[in-house]
Amino acid sequence: MIRPLMLLDVDGPLNPHRAATPPTSGYQSFHLDGDSFTDPEGRPWQGGLRVWLDPAHGQMLRALAEMADLVWATAWEHLANKLVAPVLGLPELPVIHFPHRNSYPLNQIFKRPEVEAFVGDRPFGWFDDDFQLGDYEWAAERTRAGRPTCLRWIDPAVGLTQRDVDLLAEWLDDPFGLRVLEHDGAGRD
Repeated sequence: MIRPLMLLDVDGPLNPHRAATPPTSGYQSFHLDGDSFTDPEGRPWQGGLRVWLDPAHGQMLRALAEMADLVWATAWEHLANKLVAPVLGLPELPVIHFPHRNSYPLNQIFKRPEVEAFVGDRPFGWFDDDFQLGDYEWAAERTRAGRPTCLRWIDPAVGLTQRDVDLLAEWLDDPFGLRVLEHDGAGRD
């Protein structure tokens, strides 16, 4: 059997960057050096970057790693291994590169072309906060074509929850069951 992939975004799922106040349950604030991050022109971000991370996410994701190969699918690219993985207790993971962040069709997440090239025909689940309606249609079509695909939208004001992980674990238990997670208009169950 082909081992599924589990794609991980940082901002939104692991760093609930849209929260008005620090999330309460287990999140810790981290200040990351501005030299590690650059703006679109390549200049260091002034003052660095504040992120909220919950070390408990590491345990949740390591449990998923028993069922699927974890892969970073984040604009952070290799910085996710350098700055996020150690906080979560994750090993170095493969990274999908996104060189065309500002060029993509409407109604789809900017990451989709590179994700599609990376995953090929493998089944995969994906945690992200930027899915568009077209992405769900694409996932359903891939699934109907025998390439199981499960997108799980994560509220960027809340972050990844145990329920999100449990739903993907259930899906990973039988990705070839050709079941797609249902979602409401906002992408949540």
